[in-house]
Amino acid sequence: VGKFINRKGINVLLDSIIHLNDNPIIARKLIFLLVGQGPELTRIRKFVKLKKINNLSLINFKNQNDLKYYYKISNFLVLPSLYETWGLVVNEAMAMEKPAITSNSCGCANDLVLNDKNGYIFKKGNSKELTKIIIKILQNKKIESRLKKEVKKKLKFFTIDKNVKDILNIT
Repeated sequence: VGKFINRKGINVLLDSIIHLNDNPIIARKLIFLLVGQGPELTRIRKFVKLKKINNLSLINFKNQNDLKYYYKISNFLVLPSLYETWGLVVNEAMAMEKPAITSNSCGCANDLVLNDKNGYIFKKGNSKELTKIIIKILQNKKIESRLKKEVKKKLKFFTIDKNVKDILNIT
């Protein structure tokens, strides 16, 4: 979800999809959604066509209210950015009780994502590591269930009331 620009690491995700699609059993279980637009869109479309990636849907930009639907139907979010100051889409996904797989170059990685607890963190640019994480989740439904439970626990620490209290306690 976001702007299709080079630093978002979309190539890393596309490479991972190619690796995943090498295994027909796994490929059957996957549908990837890329939601957004930007200067990389034409290149992405050409790549998808060239590599005959049939389990990827490109969805045009959606506003915040419409995004809820896409988070709701998803199992998890992948944020493969090569550099990301924060990564607000992780907040959005977790607000919809979805775990996130994010690169270690996202500012939110160490604050929101607890590796192998409520999501996963992989080394930026490493599509093979991303592929292994996705396979791990797909091969064990208990992992996905555990991740979602931990996301719910983490959300309890990020409420409006708690934020107001913390701000009022700043001296």
